Amino acid sequence: MKKQPIKNSALNFSLIENGAAMIEHDGWNIAANFGNIEDELNAANNSVAISDISSLSKYKIYMPKLNDFLVRNGDDLRIGEVRKDNLTDHSHTVVHTTARLSIDELWVTSKTSRSSEKIKATYSNHDSGVELFEMTSALTGIRILGPDATLLLSELTDLNIGLNALRNLTTAQSMFLQVHGLLIRNDLINTPTYDLFIDRSYGIYAWEAIMDLGARHNAKLVGVECINQLESNI
Repeated sequence: MKKQPIKNSALNFSLIENGAAMIEHDGWNIAANFGNIEDELNAANNSVAISDISSLSKYKIYMPKLNDFLVRNGDDLRIGEVRKDNLTDHSHTVVHTTARLSIDELWVTSKTSRSSEKIKATYSNHDSGVELFEMTSALTGIRILGPDATLLLSELTDLNIGLNALRNLTTAQSMFLQVHGLLIRNDLINTPTYDLFIDRSYGIYAWEAIMDLGARHNAKLVGVECINQLESNI
């Protein structure tokens, strides 16, 4: 049996150039760490941390009767709101994030591709006209977190992202570094955490620009080991 090919983020070479120790996870090469996990945790807790989250499974769902679907399921998710759900599949429980983008659009992300069939089944078997678009390889994902994350992000966009303007578990679409992006605020350890998704073709441009601007705020690149440790403290 032939081995499945491994996927690389658009940021793969930059990660390696910046000292990432790479590991394989769920069919992707991802950054485990950048040499010193304590430095990474310190940045996340005291300044700014930047992480590649392109390997998240990503779906955009168009559902003409989305309001009816939500009502039937006792869900009152409003446009611009985000929620976290525990999805169980094959005895694994995985947190996935759902954002309502418009009257008939949802955005769903998951940390593992194992949940893809469950997500498809959840939304595809209810109403005619439902369209589910798998966006995982099409978009670059960049996470910016830490006490100064909001300050750094404000340098990327004209969008009002003040602490009270873009609250935790909300979403917005705007221009970031002159590129259209989808922004999810999804705080970890009670500190501002922003997930930015942009077209893969602009990924390295945005990544390098964010790193350059982040240097003013003592930002550090962090890997999945740092993120996992932060999430375990929630």
